[in-house]
Amino acid sequence: MLHVIPFRRWSALCLVAGAAFASASPALAAEVIGELSAQIDGEPYQGNALYLPSEGTATATFQKFGPSVIVSVQVLDPAADRMLDNSFQIEFSGNGQGAGSTDASASWWPEGMRGAFYVAGNEGGDAEVRIDELQLDGEARASGSFTASMCHKESFFVEADMSKCVTVEGTFDTALRPG
Repeated sequence: MLHVIPFRRWSALCLVAGAAFASASPALAAEVIGELSAQIDGEPYQGNALYLPSEGTATATFQKFGPSVIVSVQVLDPAADRMLDNSFQIEFSGNGQGAGSTDASASWWPEGMRGAFYVAGNEGGDAEVRIDELQLDGEARASGSFTASMCHKESFFVEADMSKCVTVEGTFDTALRPG
């Protein structure tokens, strides 16, 4: 069963994103490898998945477990004032090479890790991902669409407030790196 952004995973992704945006060094330059577009409670959202070649890390990854796979796509808002503000993540599991998601979660961090955030999946709300393409051999790639009812969470240590939810629908298309 997937968990919505375990703290260790979120911290690791923040380090990748932080290194990518904080460094002016060409050695740590980030490449945009994908994008996610959505409507969050009727407002447009656009974010980019990144690959950091010098570190060999990315914000769009997959992990194989036998015939199953877990895909995580974290995108960052290129127009945000702070590097992790307004970041968005979807995670889903599937059968490895075909359409259909068996478990999905999503989270949205309007104020980065400084403020409240929204979750859908195991911690509150609902998330569904429709996989249009999932290629893991050769040039790994994932694309599809998603819908979610994401509920407000004041912090990691409180339950989601099911009376404060936003609806989200969107699409994603990204290259993937092994995680």
